[in-house]
Amino acid sequence: MTALRASVLLLGAAARSLAQAPPPPSPTLYLQPTDAKVQYFGRVDHSVPSEPRFAWVMTGVGASFQAPMPGATLYGNFTAPKDGARLRVMVNGKLSSIIKLGKKSGMTQYTLARNLAVGSHTVEVLKVTEDNTNNNRRRLEGSGGNKKEKGTMSFGGFALTGFAAFAPPPPPLARKLEFIGDSDTAGWCADGSAQTGDSPDKYQDAYQTWAQQIARNVSAATTVEAVSGYGVMSRTPAIQPVMDYTLGFDTATSWDYHSWVPDAVVILIGPNDEVVLDSDTASAKFIQAYLQMLDQISTNCKRYSS
Repeated sequence: MTALRASVLLLGAAARSLAQAPPPPSPTLYLQPTDAKVQYFGRVDHSVPSEPRFAWVMTGVGASFQAPMPGATLYGNFTAPKDGARLRVMVNGKLSSIIKLGKKSGMTQYTLARNLAVGSHTVEVLKVTEDNTNNNRRRLEGSGGNKKEKGTMSFGGFALTGFAAFAPPPPPLARKLEFIGDSDTAGWCADGSAQTGDSPDKYQDAYQTWAQQIARNVSAATTVEAVSGYGVMSRTPAIQPVMDYTLGFDTATSWDYHSWVPDAVVILIGPNDEVVLDSDTASAKFIQAYLQMLDQISTNCKRYSS
């Protein structure tokens, strides 16, 4: 065998070896909750920056990234409230999956989007169930509730594989709407039917409500203060004592009305009070309570501009 032929054979063997070698492992990139590339939706408590918390429906987080090759996968880390939660995962504006968080689970990593194509991607993770831990108790934690039984969940950051890279979030929507309501606005049993029952961890979905359909039709960001079964009267019980807090029933943090200024406040609440309107006196108290709620909202609106 000539030296030239031997060299050719060796080069051919080396090329085959390289072709058969597995690709190098994809590095994992992490995006911490404090990073400006994380997008937040609704009322979020950042008092612990490394684990921001949320409780109201339609609160959540989002991430954008560039995938230079097929196979990008995004993970998210979350804790669950005592009653569990449903998360609606939207990939590039379309439903990808609904993740059910186990009741009272610690920080756990969930797969949010898997094996995505080449290109730019956005992922939104929205909490579509309400704080049913404290709603079922029907009293404020500050008024005798069990402070250990928090109905809040928290976010611990994103992880990204597939040689993709995180990107800045899209510009915020120009319009902002604040919604105040009851189960119609919170999405109670929105994914269920008369035959399924109404377990919130199976069927509640605030994304499907009239409020969110309006918001999507006018391209508006939202905050939602809605509690199923609530009204404006204390016997119902009333929404007023919880709607000024970042986490609703957890009264530790008041909402900063300067941080998010809506263009309009949309209200649909009162039908649940009908069951206690058994006299003219009760009707008068309903009117008084409704006016008190409107005064409270008006005061908050004044804070927007102060």
